[in-house]
Amino acid sequence: KEQINPHFLFNSLNSLYMLIDSDMKTAQKFTLNLSRIYRYLIDPPEKNIVPLKHELLFIEKYIFLQQTRFKDELFFSIKIESEEAFDKFIPYLAFQIAVENVIKHNKATYETPLTTQIVIEKDRVIISNNLQKKLRIEPSTKFGLNYLNGIYNFYSKTTFETSEKDGKFVCILPLISIHS
Repeated sequence: KEQINPHFLFNSLNSLYMLIDSDMKTAQKFTLNLSRIYRYLIDPPEKNIVPLKHELLFIEKYIFLQQTRFKDELFFSIKIESEEAFDKFIPYLAFQIAVENVIKHNKATYETPLTTQIVIEKDRVIISNNLQKKLRIEPSTKFGLNYLNGIYNFYSKTTFETSEKDGKFVCILPLISIHS
């Protein structure tokens, strides 16, 4: 529950306030997505993993809020390369941790937008973005990455990794199979 930065709620409410007068339909959709995000956060899973589809639906709502706030500064794409992936699980809030880190550590402007791609493969999800590091970055606690590492270690997954290469930051999230 504490994964979502408190500034996220404050910024979202400010954005909603600005939208109400200028774009009522978007304000309504924004409100609905914000409420669904918090509903997802209120009921965390017992074993800290969720079906991939649940996490994907969550991140689509989160991305909508971010794109509403930063219109021409943030671009996201989601590409599904394997439907088999939807039979698997992923750590709870894994997508949000990765996407929030992208926004937190990179600058995004109209002239140089921040572009993030989520690619769903059979056994993993790859989240990558163009590197545009902020000059002054907030101190990192690495809480999110440590949380993901802990869950992957618990499920004996050793292929979780993050790297910087060729002007991109890449986060590889292995999918978890649960056999009954």
